[in-house]
Amino acid sequence: MQRFPGWSACDGGSLVIGCSGGIDSIVLAHAAIREVAELSASGFWKEDNPVIILWHLRHGIREEDAEDAEFVAEQATRWGVSAVIESADVPSSRVPGSDSIESVARRIRYARLERFMQSAGKCIAITAHHADDNAETILFNLVRGTGPAGLRGISPQLSNGIHRPLLTVNSGDIMAYASEQELSWRDDPSNTDRSFSRNFLRHEVMPLLASINPAYVEHINRLATYATDLLATAAMMEFQVVETADIFHALPLLQRTAARLGLVKFSDTEPESLTTTCIASALRRIGSNPDYQLISEVHGSLCGTCESVHHGNWHFHFPCNTSGLMYFECLDPGEDPVPTDMLVELKQVSLNAAARQELVSQARSQLHIGQQQDPALKDWWEWLPSLLHAENSGKSEWHAVLPCPDAGMYRFRTRRPGDRITLPNGSTRKVGDVFTDLKVPEFLRDCWALLVDSADEIVWIPALADSRRMHELSESGEYLLASIRPVE
Repeated sequence: MQRFPGWSACDGGSLVIGCSGGIDSIVLAHAAIREVAELSASGFWKEDNPVIILWHLRHGIREEDAEDAEFVAEQATRWGVSAVIESADVPSSRVPGSDSIESVARRIRYARLERFMQSAGKCIAITAHHADDNAETILFNLVRGTGPAGLRGISPQLSNGIHRPLLTVNSGDIMAYASEQELSWRDDPSNTDRSFSRNFLRHEVMPLLASINPAYVEHINRLATYATDLLATAAMMEFQVVETADIFHALPLLQRTAARLGLVKFSDTEPESLTTTCIASALRRIGSNPDYQLISEVHGSLCGTCESVHHGNWHFHFPCNTSGLMYFECLDPGEDPVPTDMLVELKQVSLNAAARQELVSQARSQLHIGQQQDPALKDWWEWLPSLLHAENSGKSEWHAVLPCPDAGMYRFRTRRPGDRITLPNGSTRKVGDVFTDLKVPEFLRDCWALLVDSADEIVWIPALADSRRMHELSESGEYLLASIRPVE
């Protein structure tokens, strides 16, 4: 559920969970409720926490469906969420000889769910289809007769706002989760009735396939992705790539950082038209060696509504200004960090008041993260693309004008414990707090350039904070021009 891209769509609205009471839907509901709670605690929702509703339909097929409905209502009460129970008469809606009871139930279930969603206002719905269901659907389509379209399997998202967030999760993982969380569920006896074609396929054929290759579900699901790509109308796109080293040239870093950061811009391309083959090629162009899971997740983040997708503990990617993607990964200890190739310079100059003001104005006109007032730039992955997309941002430079010191000389270094800076208003601030306030990620903080005087006091944090010293005038008219910029 952490990787589900649709969370923001239910912000301030409702999350409707289709819940039959079986193990799959109970696991989906439990995991979704936990994730919504964690997102709420982290302040993820911009409008309000979504209302969670367990939605259940009594099909009128089995005598036990009243007990199923009661079980779902009890679970909702136990978890502190709402439950909506609806009823339908599926058997009477079936036309003998033309419809199976399964297809009629499915058609009515989706129609009623969609009608409820319309009455609920702003909402999305999620159902518990998983990877084994997808493999089963593709096999069923093959047996019945299909073309490439039938190999796509179950769609992860429908146009009516219904999502299937468990399509990458197999039944074994679902069972393990239910056991770990000590969940209870209802078993539907009709699911073992082998007179139904799908049940025969599920209980007789698929176990045989597992005996040939235990990873057959994963491989069939991969086939579905390939089929989707083949049917995509877009051909391979040309990429405009900003190389990895150039990303770090957008920041005033003195040392190497143990991370890789890449940016890919797509030329005249809508993200939705990109295939996974395109994504794989793009990731390789920025120095990544992507596996199938990562490629799929990047593709999902570009085509979905999420701001970022996490991959492991220290890997994530996100759409960049809707025209590409940015990819970050923490390097393994054995890998060489990315070089920054920055040049620092200190030059003494004689300036009158007008000349000093002109230089100060030029320095202040350089992109300054600390001056940005855009409330949307809340995190580093939002302001970093803004650096890269600014005018002349390919090779950033930062300048500061300071009065010449009475003794010693200024120099650049990286941060140390206890570092503080005296701000223009006279107050002091921990350098670590400056980084925190501006959402500078940890992996950049130990590499960021700091200008210090002979007493080792911080007088400038390029792109982040000025000091009071930078606003003082020199009685002698002698100033020091400090700069940091990429090596040409």
